[in-house]
Amino acid sequence: MSGWDWLHASLELATYSKILQTEAGAKASKEAEATREAFLAALRSFVLDTSSAINLASDQLDEYPQRAYIVAQCLDFQLTSSGISEDTFLALGAPTSDADYLLETRRKIGKVVQGAQAKLTEGELQEAVVAVQYGNEMPLLRRAISAKASLESLMATNGRWRKLANNHFAKKVLFIGSGCLGLLLFAWLGLSLLFRGLSLLTRGDFGGLINGLMMLAACGIVPISSITLIAFSGRSSRERAILETERADWSRQLMSSGDWQEVLDIFGDRSSEEYVKIYEERLAFLAPLLGTDFGKQLMLE
Repeated sequence: MSGWDWLHASLELATYSKILQTEAGAKASKEAEATREAFLAALRSFVLDTSSAINLASDQLDEYPQRAYIVAQCLDFQLTSSGISEDTFLALGAPTSDADYLLETRRKIGKVVQGAQAKLTEGELQEAVVAVQYGNEMPLLRRAISAKASLESLMATNGRWRKLANNHFAKKVLFIGSGCLGLLLFAWLGLSLLFRGLSLLTRGDFGGLINGLMMLAACGIVPISSITLIAFSGRSSRERAILETERADWSRQLMSSGDWQEVLDIFGDRSSEEYVKIYEERLAFLAPLLGTDFGKQLMLE
């Protein structure tokens, strides 16, 4: 991770946490070893990225103590929030060098925080504390923007979705009903029509041949058409299929009730546009403190 990409690491912590939660269950399966190795690789990558970031902050400590302080505090928050500890590596059977590397990274973070704080004025420190809070809350705010925009899209299309769903249901009932009716008619009249057609074919005259073939064709068309209607009854219209896919995508962007409550506690219940405004205001506050590349890395996608 180069520059200040450490901010993106927090977005990956949820993935690491999910792997951590499933590790115990995975040990009982044949995929336990693969899961363990994948988790270890993710942990090592995260710790390595964190170490690289704190080394970069340390290099800039004398020239940009406020920036170094903000970065170090945010890295400390990310490590703490991840739940990763030295015991995590040991429990997974990793070499002690992995746990030692994490411990050394934590020490570096603490050293940078102390060194940077000693160089800051009271005003600079207060400004840095606010920046740390904003930096730590940025990933949650990004998710809130996506979740609220998705919720708004779902609500805006509710009426259209219900209408399409009702039309789909009506078409399904019509197709199934027509198909069943056709099969019932075939069961009632089809057999007699079949035998009648066969008898006409055996007469040997041209008229009987034509009439017999027509009756046999009718016997085949009715059940085939009926079965086709039933088979196609569940197919959605193109408009409904597209909207269904979009709504499924929006639903996946929603947050859990616990995460959303955290959004409400910090930012309040707002529209997606208002969340974007807060995000942009915080970005404008953080950008000059963390360098010119910061804004490019955290632009809304």
